[in-house]
Amino acid sequence: MADQDARFEYAHGIPLYLPRHWGRDHATLLLYVETRHIDHGGELNPDALRTNPKRHPHEANARGDRGSIVWKSEHDGTRIVGGERPSEVHDDWDCLDDMEEVQILLHTGPPDFLSALSPIGIEVAGELRKYKGRQQPLDEFDFDMAIVDACKLLDLPVSEYVLVEPGGDS
Repeated sequence: MADQDARFEYAHGIPLYLPRHWGRDHATLLLYVETRHIDHGGELNPDALRTNPKRHPHEANARGDRGSIVWKSEHDGTRIVGGERPSEVHDDWDCLDDMEEVQILLHTGPPDFLSALSPIGIEVAGELRKYKGRQQPLDEFDFDMAIVDACKLLDLPVSEYVLVEPGGDS
């Protein structure tokens, strides 16, 4: 189980993972969202997302039986840095919430399944794509540093985009 400092908790007990703990699942999802943002007007395809039907019944119903990703409880929880799965219920929709929380995404979810990358999100996704193009392991991408670099490039205050854990450093 990951350290308690690895996440905030939503009021309903679902973890909000901070960018420094994002692993392969957040990385591949951000690349998917970037593709949908550019090529499909931001429309997400629910069939392509890991959906926990108990957590997100509306999204699961939108999938019907056509989805290729079947939820298998603890085996499908979001992987964080190091491949650990500290929550067996955290799915791609929760990852999208994590990205919204740090303003990489502007909106996701029902009823229209639309997402939009923020200017910071566009920069971070671009850096992630370059990183992947160099054949680097996605679970080692430094999201915090990419967000800081994007803020500097766009002349935005870093403190508004990098979350600080209670009692911790940014």
